Amino acid sequence: MKQLYRALPILLSVGLFGCGNSATQENASAPVKENTDSFVSKLPDTAPTLKVAMTGDLPPFSFQDDYGNMQGTDVDSIRAIGEEQGFKVEFYKETW
Repeated sequence: MKQLYRALPILLSVGLFGCGNSATQENASAPVKENTDSFVSKLPDTAPTLKVAMTGDLPPFSFQDDYGNMQGTDVDSIRAIGEEQGFKVEFYKETW
């Protein structure tokens, strides 16, 4: 027990002073990426489009990223099924 009390001040000082926040400050001036969806369809441009409305407020199932694109497990599942059936899928956020 005495060894814990001897090591505790050292652990606290490393925890408090050992972590810098310089990475966040350097990235603050980084340019903002444009609003693009990272999903790329393998279907041709002439494929029919299926429009899906979601609330987009139930992470991890459906949510919006910083650029307003729908993300989540439901979105990935619907896209995979749509691609398998030959449809492109577009997502829209709607209130319930």
